Amino acid sequence: MIQTPWLIQRLKIKVRPNKETKLRLSEVISSDYMGSSEFEFGAIPKAYRRVCTNLDSYTITVIEGVEENKLYLFSSLSEEDIVKYKEFLVKAVKDDVRLQENPYFIKEYRELFKIDLWWDLDNDLFFSFDTKFMKRISAYLNNSKQYIANLPE
Repeated sequence: MIQTPWLIQRLKIKVRPNKETKLRLSEVISSDYMGSSEFEFGAIPKAYRRVCTNLDSYTITVIEGVEENKLYLFSSLSEEDIVKYKEFLVKAVKDDVRLQENPYFIKEYRELFKIDLWWDLDNDLFFSFDTKFMKRISAYLNNSKQYIANLPE
């Protein structure tokens, strides 16, 4: 069951490898400064742990009708929840949602601020219009998960 989105982290893709790679998520994206303490004090690591714990249940869903481009959703949502989340996304690209910070969903804003990817910290999902990146997001997260598992205690 989805929660009403509130904390959505803006992300920028900083590396776009042309082939499969062992890069971790933190090596291919950078976080945009959000300006609220909720983003700085625990929300990101907690959401990251939840995503990595349930990574095997994640799939990519192509969402059409949000705007002219296809939107790619990486989540473990049920089909019913994906339909509900699409309703949120349609409102979001029209700037018709209330969130903790501005997600810059509107095309002009995301181009101006170079936002490529969003991470809904409340619902543990990612979405983007970038097809190539979204096809590799699972690999980046798996590489991250393996890296953390191999760290000395």
